[in-house]
Amino acid sequence: MFATLAGGYPFGPLPGRTQGFDAIRSRWTDGGLEAPAFTLAADSYVREVTAEQVDAGLDMVEDAFARVPGTGVVGLASGLRSGSITPSALAAAWRSLAAGVEVRTKVVLPGPWTLAQDWPGGLTWGSARERSVRLIVDSLAALGSAGCPMVMLSEPALVAAGSDRRTWRDVADTMEAACVDAAASLHLCLAITGGAPDTAGHAVLAALPFASHVVDVTAGPAAWAYLAALPAERGVIVGAVDAASGLLDDPEMLVWAAALAAEAGGRGSVRVGIAPSGSMAGIDRHHARRKIEQMGLALRLARMGPLGEVARALQPDPATSSIPTLRRLIADHDSARRGATP
Repeated sequence: MFATLAGGYPFGPLPGRTQGFDAIRSRWTDGGLEAPAFTLAADSYVREVTAEQVDAGLDMVEDAFARVPGTGVVGLASGLRSGSITPSALAAAWRSLAAGVEVRTKVVLPGPWTLAQDWPGGLTWGSARERSVRLIVDSLAALGSAGCPMVMLSEPALVAAGSDRRTWRDVADTMEAACVDAAASLHLCLAITGGAPDTAGHAVLAALPFASHVVDVTAGPAAWAYLAALPAERGVIVGAVDAASGLLDDPEMLVWAAALAAEAGGRGSVRVGIAPSGSMAGIDRHHARRKIEQMGLALRLARMGPLGEVARALQPDPATSSIPTLRRLIADHDSARRGATP
């Protein structure tokens, strides 16, 4: 079992500081800061925020889109489309990240389906899809050649793919074209955040060449139904930390979320991780740090014995627990098992 972010972390200052990296980024995007000075500031922020992740107990870190203009994966998608961000630049950013830490690292990219949405310039869907696939193929090849071990492809647009089976066949063709070659040498993770995909897409998603999936279980029973449809040999990163709220997440709830994922189909704890439900860039830095510290605490608790036994020792009857988020987690999971999903 492990813990990691799901793409995105606040750029603002920690308590007691007057300026955060967000102010530096604003000066850079407004033209008030030269590129070399911004690079130095970005390097400093990456060192600081990766140390923050490691100190909290996370054992797989990311650079939180520090060098990307705009907002997180959306800004990265825009830069890839325009050509202002290149595959070689992505590889260089990963090398800089990996050189500064001794734990595992990953890169988060927009997935090809999400990248093809809202392509500027009035392109047809077919042309946008073709260009998106090529960008992802080239980016994965550059990262693989650099030695990057894991790439998380963020696909929030799949939440809105609906129930049309022709759409899901298009999803399958798009994802396979973009990922099948890289899957032989990279650990590819599919991250669907901001909700859960329709049941019509479950078989498609389960058959894609991904080694693991981020499942946003804050989305309710539909997310647990998606998780249950994944093969047991597939890794699952349970997005149980509420990325949109500054409220602290109870470690007992996080341990139970991981235990339920590990028990689904006999997956086992070695194939399970915990993460936020999406980017935490929208909350303040202090609360984001506290939330990842809770993730680290949950991880330490989970490693004290067999995961299911630890969960039950912490909360023997989670359905009647005094922890509201744990009761909701169990209710959502049980609803999915009964087939009572929206």
